[in-house]
Amino acid sequence: MPSTMQQTQGNASLEEFIVADSNGEEENRREVSATLDKNDSLNDHFTNRTITRLNFETVVIEKNLLELI
Repeated sequence: MPSTMQQTQGNASLEEFIVADSNGEEENRREVSATLDKNDSLNDHFTNRTITRLNFETVVIEKNLLELI
């Protein structure tokens, strides 16, 4: 489970997810997961954009270093 869910949702939602998972009720697990994803979607969007940008910048730097060698 991504750490962003734990940080933004707290323990109550996390426990609810674990209970649904241990009971083997896939519908409940998906429902809780969807709720967490919806609440975190904006945060995840910016996190993913930041990671993508940093990965792109790393590739550009590596390419430039290879050209120097």
